[in-house]
Amino acid sequence: KIDGCRLADPGEFTKLAFQNGKINLLKAESISDLISSETEIQRKQAIKTIWKIITMKKNILFIGGSSGIGAETINKIGENYNIYIACRSDENVKGLNVNYIEFNATTDEFPTEKVPELLDGFVYFPGTINLRPFRSLKIETFIEDLNINFLSMIKCLKSVIGNLKKSESASVIFFSTVAVKVGMPFHTSVSAAKGA
Repeated sequence: KIDGCRLADPGEFTKLAFQNGKINLLKAESISDLISSETEIQRKQAIKTIWKIITMKKNILFIGGSSGIGAETINKIGENYNIYIACRSDENVKGLNVNYIEFNATTDEFPTEKVPELLDGFVYFPGTINLRPFRSLKIETFIEDLNINFLSMIKCLKSVIGNLKKSESASVIFFSTVAVKVGMPFHTSVSAAKGA
């Protein structure tokens, strides 16, 4: 016996891991099932369940991304994740291992019923770039760029924030432009919108 020390109570470490958000309830219950298994069949089933939980693919929602950086990202990570891509056309995503959702970020309400209850990632790809001198940009151009690059992103994110909160470690990715930081000729509108 050591002063100030005691044996851990049964399930104490699992309980602390759950209370501190390190594991979810499903993982905690699976560990409990493994510990309390009385037969070899129960033990094997508990191990099988834990293995499924550990190896589950994460659900990532791409808004836009059917070409350019988005398409390349899908090619790089598509095998390791369940990708849901919400974009205007499925033309560039045919044959890819993705779940296509027809969606226009600037005009449509996001169809939350088409994505899983739990999302682990949100990536926003839509953007515009109107490269013109400041004096030739109309206020409508600034409004259009702000709408697609910022306001529509906020609208989309707000529609799935509850799904993201159900993940133990959700990530959100937005794309910007170097012009926001360093300033570049003819980038006034996109810099303002991406820097918003």
